[in-house]
Amino acid sequence: MRRFAELHPENARANYYYARSLGTTAPNLAAPLLKKAIALDPKFAEAYLQLGIIEADQAAAISAYRQAIKLNPRFAEAHYRLAQAYAATGEKQKAQQEFVIHQKLLQQSSTEVERSRREAQQFIIELRTPIPQNH
Repeated sequence: MRRFAELHPENARANYYYARSLGTTAPNLAAPLLKKAIALDPKFAEAYLQLGIIEADQAAAISAYRQAIKLNPRFAEAHYRLAQAYAATGEKQKAQQEFVIHQKLLQQSSTEVERSRREAQQFIIELRTPIPQNH
């Protein structure tokens, strides 16, 4: 990933995936890559989430998570991480609100997945049903 990011420094995703490949073990290397990805694509919610994850400063992490949520309000993991950060800073009411939102998003997601699964099963059943021959 490093090589790809070096060859394509203008590519937000290249910087993002290189930062992700570094994981949380090298935050000093990953943070600038994530910030570059965000500068290249200010609507890159996943980059904000990852930046929040590696931030040592809770206020900076909270800011990053909130920006990720602003860009994608249905981003369940960002709500969960924000709830954790609020809990760590003693903001229990805000943490609880975010945990509730996270839970609702997970339920909606599982409902949507189940609906899609049923639709796919119905489609397969319809494909297998023989078409009557006209004589």
